Amino acid sequence: NYVSYLHDIPLYANEEKTVLNMVVEIPRGTNAKMEICLKEDGNPIKQDVKNGKLRFVDDVHPYQGYIWNYGALPQTWEMPTHKHPETNAFGDNDPLDACEIGSAVGVRGEIKQVKALGVMALIDEGETDWKVIVIDVNDPRASEFNDISDVQRLMPGFTMATYEWFRTYKMPAGKPANEFAFNGEAKNAEYTRAVIAENYEFWQRLNNGSMPAKGDKYDVACANVSCEGSPHKTDSLNISVSEFKDQEVAANELPQASGVKLVVEEQQRASPHGTAELSSVIQALACASSKASEGGAASIEGVLKEQNLAAVYNAANEAAVATNENGHYTVYFQAKDGVVVYGVYQKSTPHRIEFSAADEVTAAGFDMVAAAFAKDGKFTFTTRHGAKTFSSSGVVDTDAVPSVEGSLLAVKAPLAFFN
Repeated sequence: NYVSYLHDIPLYANEEKTVLNMVVEIPRGTNAKMEICLKEDGNPIKQDVKNGKLRFVDDVHPYQGYIWNYGALPQTWEMPTHKHPETNAFGDNDPLDACEIGSAVGVRGEIKQVKALGVMALIDEGETDWKVIVIDVNDPRASEFNDISDVQRLMPGFTMATYEWFRTYKMPAGKPANEFAFNGEAKNAEYTRAVIAENYEFWQRLNNGSMPAKGDKYDVACANVSCEGSPHKTDSLNISVSEFKDQEVAANELPQASGVKLVVEEQQRASPHGTAELSSVIQALACASSKASEGGAASIEGVLKEQNLAAVYNAANEAAVATNENGHYTVYFQAKDGVVVYGVYQKSTPHRIEFSAADEVTAAGFDMVAAAFAKDGKFTFTTRHGAKTFSSSGVVDTDAVPSVEGSLLAVKAPLAFFN
C-alpha cells in the first residue's frame, strides 16, 4: 500500500513534539534536484525538470553537491497566501525544507527522526523559503547539539557555509544571488519551533478542508490514507508505477589544486566553512611568505595586491595597502623579526566563529575566518578546523604558535585564533 510523503507521515515523532520526522529528498554530496511533488496523489519525490531536461544543481566550490542531507518536514506547508510579518514575503507553496547536518549520508525516501536546531529565511524569487537546520537524533553526537549556538560552537563556520551555499548556488546558471531575511542570521531553536508549528497549522487547514486544495497560487493533491477526519482521506491512493532506469550522470570532477589550497578545500568539504575564495586566499598567504625571505614586507604586499581582497593592511601603516570593492576578505599582516603573522577577516555577520578575541574583533567590524604565521621557512594556518604546517617538502609537524606582540587585527587575534 502507498502513502503520501506529505500527508501520511506525521510531522512529530513523539508526544512531546521534540522529535520530528524528515523525508530525505537529496542525500548529501549529490546534485540531482529532487523534491516532493505537491500536485500528484501520494506526493512522490520527483526530479525537477527545466526546459525539458532533468535538473541538477551546480557545484558550489569547493563542495560537491548538497552539503547536508536535504529534505522536507512532512505535514508542513509554506502557505503562498500568507505574508510573514518579519520576512515581508509570501510562502513558497512547499513543505518546510530541512538541512540535516549529521555524519551519516542519507538515502532518498528515507524517513529520519531529527531535532530542530535553527532556521534561516531564504527569500527565493520574492518568496519566503525557510531552511530548517536539524540533526538526526541517532547521530553519535546528537546529544551535543540542542540549539543553533551549538552548531556555531562545535562546527565553526558551518552556518556561514550554509548561508553562502544558498546565496550563490543559482549563480552559475546566470541568476542573481539569493537574498535572506534577518541579514542571513540563523534563528535559534525556540524561534524555529514556532516556524514549524505555524507551517504545521497551515498544512492542517488544507488537510481538514477549511481551506480549498486548489487556489489561484497553489494546487495541492491532498489525498491520504491515515488522516482521521480529513475529507481527503481515502482507502487507497491513485498511484501508477512504471519501471525506470536511473539516468547515468558523470560525477563532477573536483577542481585541481595543490599544496595549501588542496588541504584547505579538503577541510571545507569535510566540515563546510568559509567561501569559495578562502582556499585561494590562504594559498596566497603561503606564496607571500615564501617571497618575504627575499623582499620582506614589500614582497608580501605585492603578492596580496594581486588577490581579489576587500583590503590589505600592513601593521606598519595605518592606510590600506590595497582595496577592492568587489573583494570579500580583508587581510591584516605584520612582518617583524623574521616572523610574519596574518589575520583573514570578513565583515561582521550573524555567523561569527567564537574564540577568545571574538568580541574585540566584532567591535572592530569583522569576523575572523582564518589565521596564519610563517617562520623558519615554514607556513602554518588554521580555519579552526585543525592547524596545518607546510615546509618546502609538504605537510610537516604542526609548528608552535610564536610569541609576538602587535595590534589586535594583525597579531593578537590571529594568534588567539589558534587556541
